Amino acid sequence: MNALSYARVDRRDFGALLSIGDLIGLEIKRADDYDGLRAPDGNAVLAVWSGDPNESNQLPHLLICQEGQQADWAAWITTFAAKVRPFSAYMRLSTDGELR
Repeated sequence: MNALSYARVDRRDFGALLSIGDLIGLEIKRADDYDGLRAPDGNAVLAVWSGDPNESNQLPHLLICQEGQQADWAAWITTFAAKVRPFSAYMRLSTDGELR
């Protein structure tokens, strides 16, 4: 299995990531598996790619949000990210608890 790449994405930066694949300013990190990945605090998600997002212009495959924020993030994505409708065809939205 390839190593995973992940980055914290604040809501204000999420639109740029979806619309133009802008990774500028994101601190891309690597992980061998999902075990250590956790939703960030605040108004952000953890975007996860199955490879290196710098090598391809792919959307994240997984978004991890805090417990209780999944419905809010789903509504926000479907409202403001028209390019990725239905977004579930491109990525999954999950919480920490659902990954365990």
